[in-house]
Amino acid sequence: MDPAPHPADLRLGGPVALAWVTAALLVGRPGAAWWTLGSTGTVGVVVLTLLVLRTGSGVRALPPVLALLATTAACCTLVGVAVGVGYPERSPAVLAEAAGRTTEVEVGLTRDLGDADRSTTGTLRRLGGTGGLDVPVRIVPAVPTRAPAGAVLTGRASVESDDGGGPEAAVVFLRGAPAVDPPTGVLAATDRVRQAFVRVTDGLPEPGGALLRGLAIGDRSGLDPGTESAMETAALTHLTAVSGSNCAVVVALVVAVGRGVGLPRPFRAVLAGGFLVAFVVLVRPDPSIVRAAVMAVVVLGVRLSGRPVRGVPLLALAVLGMLVVDPWYARSVAFALSVLATAGIVVLAPPLTALLARRLWTPVAAALSVPVAAQVACWPVTVVLSPTLPTFAVPANLLTEPLAPVVTVTGLLACLVAPVWPWGAAVTVHVAWVPAACIGVIATTTAGLPAAELDWPVGVTGTATAGLVSLAVAAAVLARGRARARLLVAAASVVVLGVGVVAVPRLVVQGTVPGDWSVVACDVGQGDAVLVRDGKGPVALVDTGDDEPALRRCLDLLGVERVDLLVLTHFDRDHVGAVGAVADRTDRALVGPVGRPEDDRVLRELEDAGVDLRTGDDGTAGTLGRLRWRLVWPPAGAAASGNDASLVLETAAGPGCEHCVSGVFLGDLGERSQRRLRPLVETRPDVVKVAHHGSSDQDPALYRQLAAPVGLIGVGADNTYGHPTRTALDALRAAGTAAFRTDRQGTIVVSRDRGDALRVWTERAADDGPPADSPAAPHAVGPAAERPRWPVGSTQARTRSTRRRRKERMPAKKPARAAAKIDQVPWSGVRPAPVVLVTGPEQFLAERASSVLRDLLVGEDPALEVHDLEADQYAPGLLATLASPSLFGEPRLVRVTNVEKCTDAFITETISYLQAPADDVTLVLRHGGGVRGKKLLDTIRSGVGGGVEVQCDELKRDTDKADFVNAEFRAARRRIAPSAVRTLVAAFADDLAELAAACRQLLADEAEEITDRVVDKYYGGRVETNAFKVADIALAGRSAPAIVELRHALATGEAPVPIVAAFASKIRTMAKVSAFRGPSGQAASALGMAPWQVQRAQRDVAGWSEAGLANAITSIAAADTAVKGGSRDAHYALEVMVRTIARRGEDR
Repeated sequence: MDPAPHPADLRLGGPVALAWVTAALLVGRPGAAWWTLGSTGTVGVVVLTLLVLRTGSGVRALPPVLALLATTAACCTLVGVAVGVGYPERSPAVLAEAAGRTTEVEVGLTRDLGDADRSTTGTLRRLGGTGGLDVPVRIVPAVPTRAPAGAVLTGRASVESDDGGGPEAAVVFLRGAPAVDPPTGVLAATDRVRQAFVRVTDGLPEPGGALLRGLAIGDRSGLDPGTESAMETAALTHLTAVSGSNCAVVVALVVAVGRGVGLPRPFRAVLAGGFLVAFVVLVRPDPSIVRAAVMAVVVLGVRLSGRPVRGVPLLALAVLGMLVVDPWYARSVAFALSVLATAGIVVLAPPLTALLARRLWTPVAAALSVPVAAQVACWPVTVVLSPTLPTFAVPANLLTEPLAPVVTVTGLLACLVAPVWPWGAAVTVHVAWVPAACIGVIATTTAGLPAAELDWPVGVTGTATAGLVSLAVAAAVLARGRARARLLVAAASVVVLGVGVVAVPRLVVQGTVPGDWSVVACDVGQGDAVLVRDGKGPVALVDTGDDEPALRRCLDLLGVERVDLLVLTHFDRDHVGAVGAVADRTDRALVGPVGRPEDDRVLRELEDAGVDLRTGDDGTAGTLGRLRWRLVWPPAGAAASGNDASLVLETAAGPGCEHCVSGVFLGDLGERSQRRLRPLVETRPDVVKVAHHGSSDQDPALYRQLAAPVGLIGVGADNTYGHPTRTALDALRAAGTAAFRTDRQGTIVVSRDRGDALRVWTERAADDGPPADSPAAPHAVGPAAERPRWPVGSTQARTRSTRRRRKERMPAKKPARAAAKIDQVPWSGVRPAPVVLVTGPEQFLAERASSVLRDLLVGEDPALEVHDLEADQYAPGLLATLASPSLFGEPRLVRVTNVEKCTDAFITETISYLQAPADDVTLVLRHGGGVRGKKLLDTIRSGVGGGVEVQCDELKRDTDKADFVNAEFRAARRRIAPSAVRTLVAAFADDLAELAAACRQLLADEAEEITDRVVDKYYGGRVETNAFKVADIALAGRSAPAIVELRHALATGEAPVPIVAAFASKIRTMAKVSAFRGPSGQAASALGMAPWQVQRAQRDVAGWSEAGLANAITSIAAADTAVKGGSRDAHYALEVMVRTIARRGEDR
């Protein structure tokens, strides 16, 4: 016989589980609560009648089925009454009446609100003139606000009902900064204790410090995203904050101390209960904490009576009690995970320990059984939240299991003494930091292991499979005798089949990947991520895409643990968004020009990971194993940033690398930059990474010159641009290049076989066969001597798992975008509408359209108010505030930029606004391209909101630019000769804004017809110049050349204001670096700058005095005033500024 423990008492578990399901259903339809009460009451009456009819038999003689039915009816009746009674208080009529209006509110916080928090929870106490409310709500601040739990916020807000059965009945969107009344009484005392603890832990190294605060007082605010992700991958998220297990530790510790000092049992129970209540108030009551606290109180009560404690009835009673107090817990995922984990430990851990003890030392078996039981019980729920299988969850939990109680106990001790003895608390937190840091190391190490998590099927299939596996394991563990043997075999079969759904296809794919791969286009959706190596040596990664899990899967598929060189061609999200996945795998990075503030955030993330950064430009070169590489773009005079400033990498075989695969990787270069690139490329590569995901902005002549056998296109099937376009595919076909696409073929691997012919392996075949518009069909393999017309072979790995990975990777049978139901007009046809969607890559035309629209609206009403927002910095509730009725009825123009990088809150609130746009508001949304915000764009294009779309397509052809010039002169009622148009377009072929500026200058300066002679007089022999070039020459001390460049810049259309701004930016940076007094190595992080920016500023400021810097700043201020209308001769003021700075600010 098995030495199994006493079997679990499951009699109350079933009825409470059914009551839980009943509550989950009723909170979504509270109107059915009383019907349910009637049904369950009827069942109870029937059972009671049967009991009465069995007179003389006693209650114990009641058949088990009827007893179970009676218990179930009673439990369901209780939760039905709770829902029926609680719903009117939770959703009062005044809540619906206030929808869509801004009014005065008073809310009390149940959780802390930090500066960086987007929302918190609380209770709505007063709405308008109605007080005495007690409505659970989610609170969204409009501005950063800090307030502890128990504080009362008062201010204006809009309240949106959200009673879909979740924990909160409504969302409160605060307008402006609320008045904050601090907490009082016990909550005020606990806040002081928490703040004292935070102060003594502030200087601790991370992530140990953040994990210590989380485990001791439940403060997760300092946990960085990288550590949080690692804890999730290692299945250790329950250790990032206080959980139910911490309550058990506190109660056990108090009881043990009480027993040690000889306190009687009643005193120990009361003391433990008091400490438990104080602990819950200190750490704030999450569902798992409340559940654990209720269970602990019940345990203490049972122990007081001297009766044995049974786990399952105790857990069931705690769950029932919580559902009766607050039935809306039924739909809380945190509550479900807490209950399931506890149930797994209570029910499965004892028999599993007995089973494992046959082969293992009993303490080891007991330690191992707890995380296994918890994982088995929780997996069917966690797989819904994150469809993965954490491979090393059990060993990670086993290693951290003894550390968490130490952190909790020592952390709490430090927390208690911090307000009165900070020095003693500081010593204690350093002791507690050690095990907390170990937890962090275990998490990051586990998350960094190969195959740390396996993808699991999503949807019903994945959930059902996970549930079946968990059920099979539980049945095998609980069975006894011969039945256990049979169930063990059955469970093993189910586990093998279930895990095989994920692991076997993955292993099949991994097993077929050529081990000698040279170039790999990773399937990362709509984005680029290309791996390069010499066939077996160091690895380079060109861009990262915008999907970290997808990039990690690709790296794991190929067994890439280190990236020796990271190349970021430019800073669009679809090229750098997943940089976090490789920041800790690389030491060196080559980056493109920085042009926007958000670009610096990417660089800071790499710097924080210890990556050595270098800005790449034309001529930068090096080696990668036996492979030679160099950058052939951008040259001097190229665009400052963006697509046309993309780094273009050229690789070629070095000595001893006869089987290397050469390549040219074009980033997102457009047609005109590709034309300029032609003479700079020296090789005829084996592989070309097609520019800009196969957009139509291509130079076919470049691809004909390259004549690469293989073309790689990184593209997502759900992109809204129609990539890859027919134009790009035709250009590849004409060049003899076989097109391989990640949207249809997944990850693409290029290598050479022993016959020196190229071999192409794809993760899957395009399910509809090779696309009709692509020459990428499999061919016979040809030898290298036939270059450049090598046929290309293709090996496909067809697997079930790779077919289901994402819908974007399936063949696109439908158009890239549904037909729009609103008018789509060019920029010149912009007109007022409730919503104006401005799309397309040409920023100048977008700005011109916005300006024209503003002029039209001002013409209708000069009192127009204009508000400008950035969607990526959007504060929740701001749109509703700006669109709310104006006091004096002025019309409003709300212009929103960066919609392609918008927040989730912006999408949600804008779609809600579109349902009923304000009558006197014109909303302009500027979307520069990308998949972000697609749902919002589709909503507008479907006609919701009554909008119009202004399409600002890039003017690529000279004929388009000529039409633009002619339109400019027609609008001014002036004439320009056709030959002058051609001369003007040739002079400004690369910049539409400069072309427009040249037109304005000619219109202002010349009264007669504009001929080619006039154009030649102004712009003949034009060389490109810009504001920063003028500033660089002046800072070098070259006064005369700087004046020449300044005059040339002004003559060729450069506006004076940007020139002053460029000088101000340079001098401001120099002043910051000059004033920094710390070690030079710390200047970059202290000043929030990249290292090379600091080095450049240090070189520029050499030889400057403080008085010189002050004079330079004064001259810049004077020039700024002059160019903005404060002087009749702004150009003279600019020249004075340039001369002053060229003399380093000295008066001579």
